Amino acid sequence: MEILSVEDSKICEGRRRKMHAWRFWLSEIQESMREGEKEATWSKMLAGYTHVSRSLRGGATAIEGWSADHPSPEN
Repeated sequence: MEILSVEDSKICEGRRRKMHAWRFWLSEIQESMREGEKEATWSKMLAGYTHVSRSLRGGATAIEGWSADHPSPEN
């Protein structure tokens, strides 16, 4: 078994949170599509993509600035 350094552990945790954010965003889109909310779906797609992609580019370990419609992955 490989032991991770503190830095490696932080990187893994950041990646886990980012993947959780992407999964949440995709589940929101799928739900809107099932409900036939075409306009809401496009709005959620743009908002979610913007939040997640900004966090990925910035190297953030958490997705910040989620609204009530898009709770943070920690909630």
